[in-house]
Amino acid sequence: MMKAVKKWGVMLMIFAMFLSIAACSKKPKKITAEEFRTKLEAASYDVSGDENAPTNSDNLNSILVGTDKDMNVAIIYYSYLNKADAKKEFDSRKSDLQAAKEAGIVTNLNISDYKIVSEQNTSYAVVIRADEVLIMAGGSDSTAVNDALKILGL
Repeated sequence: MMKAVKKWGVMLMIFAMFLSIAACSKKPKKITAEEFRTKLEAASYDVSGDENAPTNSDNLNSILVGTDKDMNVAIIYYSYLNKADAKKEFDSRKSDLQAAKEAGIVTNLNISDYKIVSEQNTSYAVVIRADEVLIMAGGSDSTAVNDALKILGL
């Protein structure tokens, strides 16, 4: 009987690990610039930028920046011309953060196919890629940053 209980316990732990790995690599739902603005403004965030304005970059459609009232959390929305440009930027940020982790600047780093979470001293940052969109959120409080991402459904 004890062997069966241990066996099931081990199987449940392995199953839970697979679920957590699958959840980390789950592709996030893409949101539009308009959804970004609407959802954050409804939650009393200040949002600047123009969804349809040309940017100074050849590979970007739009950039929007949202901040909470206390300026504790900043969320940046980047819309690229295509998925390849967004992936290239995501991979570049991933590479930079891996180097910072190796140098001891970043204390904690978690990377999946669509999400990067980094911590260093008093800052917490998340980068999410969804098709041709990158969303970067950062602040000093991980709870506040994650709450802001929840507002966006991420």
